[in-house]
Amino acid sequence: MTKIGSENRVSKASLVLEYMIAVSFVMNFFANMISFYLTGNKIELVRKVISQGIIFAITLSLVIYVVHSWFVSDLMTRKKILFSLFPLGLSGLMLFTGLLKASDKSSLFKIFLSWASYCVALTCGAIYIMKEDKLGCIIAKIKYVAVVMIPFWCMAIWYLGHLSLQDDFTKGFGGLTHLSIGYAAVFIYSFLICDLAAIFKSMVNRLSCFLIIIEMIICSLIAVISGGRGAFFAWCVVSVLAGIALLIKKEKGAILGILLGTITILGVCVVAPSDNASINRQFYFIAELKNGDTKRSFVSEESQSLITQIYNKAGESQGIAEVVDSIGKAKHGETADKDFEEVLYSVTNGSMARFYLWQLAIKEMRQRPLLGMGPAGFQIKYKTYPHNILFECLSDFGLIIGTIFTVVCIALGALVIKYSISSRKYFDLIIIMIGQVVYAMLSGTLYSCEALFFAFAVIIWQLTDQPIRKQGNSEKKESDT
Repeated sequence: MTKIGSENRVSKASLVLEYMIAVSFVMNFFANMISFYLTGNKIELVRKVISQGIIFAITLSLVIYVVHSWFVSDLMTRKKILFSLFPLGLSGLMLFTGLLKASDKSSLFKIFLSWASYCVALTCGAIYIMKEDKLGCIIAKIKYVAVVMIPFWCMAIWYLGHLSLQDDFTKGFGGLTHLSIGYAAVFIYSFLICDLAAIFKSMVNRLSCFLIIIEMIICSLIAVISGGRGAFFAWCVVSVLAGIALLIKKEKGAILGILLGTITILGVCVVAPSDNASINRQFYFIAELKNGDTKRSFVSEESQSLITQIYNKAGESQGIAEVVDSIGKAKHGETADKDFEEVLYSVTNGSMARFYLWQLAIKEMRQRPLLGMGPAGFQIKYKTYPHNILFECLSDFGLIIGTIFTVVCIALGALVIKYSISSRKYFDLIIIMIGQVVYAMLSGTLYSCEALFFAFAVIIWQLTDQPIRKQGNSEKKESDT
């Protein structure tokens, strides 16, 4: 009887831990949303305390699991845990060293906290998934995490559906930015595709199948109506590549959810009012392509002049936003230069803003090609990040380390594809990580890109499995002899 009770307690503890890992993929959004439910968003300070408390509790619980596992596991598993944690530990060490040396300690401390809150949690989750072989269980639980989000999403859809071009689009909803809502929806959407494929394959639980399809439609709607062009692009990439992969695997049933989500988005675009800010923002990029903003962002004299001014003026006292604002005020009252005004608008509000950030990152790398600006150097100087983890690595650590990091990331993706041929687990990981890759390239920051460290932990665990096992077997033979 005692044994059965002990097993039940272990099972319940594992269940809670698995839900925490499921939440950790969208933890920032989820924690903020729960605090919104609890406070009604009336007291911002209380809402933030609750949100950070939830994040801290989840992160601490997952860390305790990994530490406990290390102590009670055999030598082979201990080595695999340590190796899988190495990229995370190296990143944390660099941030901590930079924190000790940096003159702007407050900015770097915030980055360090983001790393400790999000990257640590998801990396520990990766170790649980690999050690216990529980990716399928985590995928199955995401639909219930999404259930908790549905009321909030419905409120957001209603709010964003009534947002006109005259409204302040940057204000956010419920203490959250629109962009975080969009990306969170895309990440959950990718999990739901995998779950739907598994349910169709087993041909059981029609109620769960219906729930997943409804959630996929809502996620698709959020992806476009959030106004985040990166989130919408991520949704498109996930849908197309997942659809191709599922066709190759002959799992046509899961494509139903993708098709219904696509039809929903097309319907929204058709019936949405012409002055809706969220929908219109998605079409600004096409307009910018047509009127030449893309080319002007790269090669025009105005854009290069603006980049040089930002590079020279940005520093500890002001970031890129303050520099651009001061340049705009200096131009006010002078004879209007239409080309320069368009470039100035593009770098602050247009789709081309990322192109300017990428060029600034390359410019910084050229100034310090060997060592770069140092940990979080770009963020400290410009008070923002390049919105691309590869460019951020180049600017902060120089050409050599930046190139090595790029090659490692490409190799990591190739390994996931290789393992997916023989393992369902890695096939699902490809679908899940596609949206994360787009996020890392368009909106992610190197130091709190939790999906990056999650992927590192998963691949390192797989790579170290056979060598460590062989070493353990040889050691056992020697001891027997």
